[in-house]
Amino acid sequence: MVSPDQKRVIKAIVGLFETGSTAPDYGAVTILDDGAGVTYGAHQSTDGGESSLDKIVDLYIERGGLYAADLAPYVDRLHADATASASPGNIAEWVDDMMTTLARAGYGDPIMALAQEQVFESHYWEPSAEQAEAMGLVTPLAWLVCYDSTIHSGREGIGRIRRRFPERPPADGGDEREWVIAYLDARRAYLATHSRAAVRATVYRIESMQHVACAEYQGIGGNWDLETPVHIPRPRAEIT
Repeated sequence: MVSPDQKRVIKAIVGLFETGSTAPDYGAVTILDDGAGVTYGAHQSTDGGESSLDKIVDLYIERGGLYAADLAPYVDRLHADATASASPGNIAEWVDDMMTTLARAGYGDPIMALAQEQVFESHYWEPSAEQAEAMGLVTPLAWLVCYDSTIHSGREGIGRIRRRFPERPPADGGDEREWVIAYLDARRAYLATHSRAAVRATVYRIESMQHVACAEYQGIGGNWDLETPVHIPRPRAEIT
């Protein structure tokens, strides 16, 4: 298991990839032109795909959040991924009203921050950690690679990439560093050749992790333990 501080660094790096900032922004809400619908909160939860936004709103209402009654009318539409067809230039009035309420909840009610963190812990961190443990991965950088895949590509993301290269993980007698490097190479190739331009543009995530793994990193032979400060080239930041 990684330490609590290493887990904090891992989440800060992935948060940087997702939002461009290491500081969580629980009220950020927008619609991107990528078919995911409304994108919300500190971890860029979306309405489409695995629908983490649905789970957050459900939990927030269950916890009796300050804006629970205001968000309740949108639950069925979120479960149906109704905002997935929206785009920045085509936002229905109800979607705009819901986004305003989500922003108010994120900025004005601590229960919303707790709901976001709990959903991402149970639906992304824990499945990622289980897979990392099952593969015998022990370095914080390896766990970062797994968590970033899970956040970016869903809980099946790790398995999807594993099928694209032959190296074995430590649990099957392989070398951890060789496996991680092969995994990053395979995932970069997958993203770089994706049919959607928005996905192709995310190769910077892989390049940043490759930078941290490389032998020339800061002259210290790679920062596999994610000792702070961690220097991330894209987006440029230093995790302390």
